Amino acid sequence: MRKSRGLAVLTATAALVAGGIVSSGEAQAVTCYDGATPFTKLDHERNFPPDNRAWITATSRCSDLNIKVTNSGAYVKWCWQTGYAQWDCADTWKWAPKNTWKVLATNVKDGTNMKIQFKDIDGVYKGYLAK
Repeated sequence: MRKSRGLAVLTATAALVAGGIVSSGEAQAVTCYDGATPFTKLDHERNFPPDNRAWITATSRCSDLNIKVTNSGAYVKWCWQTGYAQWDCADTWKWAPKNTWKVLATNVKDGTNMKIQFKDIDGVYKGYLAK
């Protein structure tokens, strides 16, 4: 059933691009967001996932890292693994408005291990990641 739905989405997307209704960039975003996974950043935690031995892994579905916070807007940035339990993070915070997709990083290499860092450690944030 899942494969059928995926094939249907790809077929419909190809038809829209071929017909000039959407651009290929918009079509890629539709496919990327279709595979988004839910997340919950817990209260009093800075990162998602919070554990140094857990991470989000970039996939071939999307070339960018995208976030959609559904319960509130949030300042966020992405971090990537540089070694065992070692991370580097982007220099600047990005505002992710409530219920709006926000690109945190572009041209992320498949297999890159990442985390999302939240400026506000208080409160629970929920939403979706497309990676």
